[in-house]
Amino acid sequence: RLPRAVSISLQEIDRASSELLASLEEEASVSQTLVAEVAYAVSLEVLLTDTQAETLIRTVSINMMVAETWVGNWPEGVVRIVRIGGNGQAQFLDTISIETAVPGRAAFLAVSPDGFSTFALVALEAAHEEALDSSSNWPLWLGVALALFIVTLAGGVIILRFGIKMT
Repeated sequence: RLPRAVSISLQEIDRASSELLASLEEEASVSQTLVAEVAYAVSLEVLLTDTQAETLIRTVSINMMVAETWVGNWPEGVVRIVRIGGNGQAQFLDTISIETAVPGRAAFLAVSPDGFSTFALVALEAAHEEALDSSSNWPLWLGVALALFIVTLAGGVIILRFGIKMT
């Protein structure tokens, strides 16, 4: 419930907005994931008629719904609610799937400890390793070097054994 001194304005946000996507990707990279798709994003603005009402709202529960067909495209546990603060910083919230009485819809719930803001419903996927880091893959490079050494050694033995002349 909201105190009388508080009202909320709800506005849909362009889910392809470069600012929104940049915030989501930055936060996803911290957990070595990627944002596979954004279902939708909304801005919840709190309108205060009493300046003291600002201290009344700190933690909010966010319930977001989407078509079951959209959720069906993703493995279980990858749909998350994200809070994007006024500073543009995204925060992936612990999200649970909840029962809904609306046919064909799936519902998700998350708690935002930092109050209202912009929220997005997204699907995450594991980040793919873009480039090999030579410092963490030294066993691979050692194996490659040993294989080259063995091939070179075997080639030398064949040349000596069969008397093949190189011209």
